[in-house]
Amino acid sequence: MNETTTPPGNAQAFSITAAKFSDINQPGVWVDQTNGTAYRVFPEGLKVGHSPLIDVPTARNLILVNTDPATLYDKIRLECSNSGVSVRPMPN
Repeated sequence: MNETTTPPGNAQAFSITAAKFSDINQPGVWVDQTNGTAYRVFPEGLKVGHSPLIDVPTARNLILVNTDPATLYDKIRLECSNSGVSVRPMPN
């Protein structure tokens, strides 16, 4: 599901892509709406039989916050803040 959201202030509108974990078909940084966990999904992780495989024990609702899985965490936090999405700190 895609939806356009207008963030507060003078920031421009942006598109949010939401998906179940099993339906992810695009690389990027995905954030779990339930608990704020960020997942970096690289193109290799989406290919059948390739490593690394990503496993999440339960199907969750995720939001694509950036299409570049190598995006710096500060930028991810800013994009989440602008869209009203909570994100947990990533481990060091």
